[in-house]
Amino acid sequence: MRTRMQPRSKLGALMLLCLTALLASCSTTEPVVVTRVEILEPPAALLVDTPIPAWTGGAYRDLVEYSLELISALHRANADKAALREWVSQANSDNTQ
Repeated sequence: MRTRMQPRSKLGALMLLCLTALLASCSTTEPVVVTRVEILEPPAALLVDTPIPAWTGGAYRDLVEYSLELISALHRANADKAALREWVSQANSDNTQ
């Protein structure tokens, strides 16, 4: 002998099924995104001032040697700037990966 489900128990079963589906959808969580700010600083060796050669001459012929020392200091300063540009481009390429 088969018994028929009462309308009330059908409604209860339907509500139980819906609640189960709702609880299952709440079990997944959204990923948490953490934003981090990094302050990059150039290497300390590139921040050192280029020494300015002191004038120690007393005659016009000493100007030639002094000019060469100034040109050498300028080349060192430009090399530092080139190294800073290289460091910046490397830091930018590391951040895009």
